[in-house]
Amino acid sequence: MQNNEQKAGTAAEKRTAADSIPSASLVQNGVLAEAISVKPILFSTEMVTAILDGRKTMTRRVMKEQPLSLNFYEDNGDFKRPVMNFPVSKKHFTGVTAPLCPYGWPGDILWVREKWRHNDTQTGYPYHHYQDDTIYTDRDNEKWKPSIFMPKTACRIFLKISDVRVERLQDIDEENIYSEGISNKKFPFKEWERLWKKINGIESWNQNPWVWVIEFELTDCPPGFC
Repeated sequence: MQNNEQKAGTAAEKRTAADSIPSASLVQNGVLAEAISVKPILFSTEMVTAILDGRKTMTRRVMKEQPLSLNFYEDNGDFKRPVMNFPVSKKHFTGVTAPLCPYGWPGDILWVREKWRHNDTQTGYPYHHYQDDTIYTDRDNEKWKPSIFMPKTACRIFLKISDVRVERLQDIDEENIYSEGISNKKFPFKEWERLWKKINGIESWNQNPWVWVIEFELTDCPPGFC
């Protein structure tokens, strides 16, 4: 049975097309830069905190279509795409280049959706975010809305993708575990396993799926976002 975060993630995929900006033009020194993609991504409150603290600089997301194996990476000059073996089907044949990462490629921007609510007080800002618990006296009894429904106007966190690759979930090393926002120095791998199971379920961990590894850094709101 899927937990709430899994269901939210599934719903998010369905809403991605409607909530994405196909391209956003950036002006640098008066020159129109190459168009970039701006897409939404969901994070739990725990991971939003890790991002804002500078502890989380990457995320792993299960590949929707699971390949049989990874052969090598193909360099097209802008970024490297994995060449993988997929089960023979109407969509794929063995030995084809992997599909484009649905979250984007280096240079693209992700806008973070998090738990939120409308701000009914006279503070001048129309939204509150659940992660900012220090400004609430009774946070757990407030009426909050799930991240999947957060509008663009409430977004405060933007992430610029710096690298994308593919690997098995459990092939992660200790350094990358810390870059995923894990702060447990004594049992980092166990903590990583706990976090993955909490968000994606025990079965997902046991299956050890191929995942997109997306590295990012905090950036400014892109022009024309909302």
